[in-house]
Amino acid sequence: MKFSKPATRDGDALNGLPVRIGATGAPIFEDAIAWMDCRVVNPVDCGSHTFFIGALVDCEINDDEKRPAAMTDTRMKYGGVIRGGH
Repeated sequence: MKFSKPATRDGDALNGLPVRIGATGAPIFEDAIAWMDCRVVNPVDCGSHTFFIGALVDCEINDDEKRPAAMTDTRMKYGGVIRGGH
């Protein structure tokens, strides 16, 4: 739910979650289980969406048992709509 609407930056946090800045300038969540920082090499117009092809600049897997499971039921469908909602 925190990212179904535009993000808000407040100091070193994005929507209240701590971030640091990656090599490309993109925010990286401190508590992410894994992350990839990519440089856009080719944006492809696909009508109502843009498909971005990127080159990997940096990445990390945080293998820490204290982190929550990566896939949990968010109760959301594509586009941030709550299940059963329209």
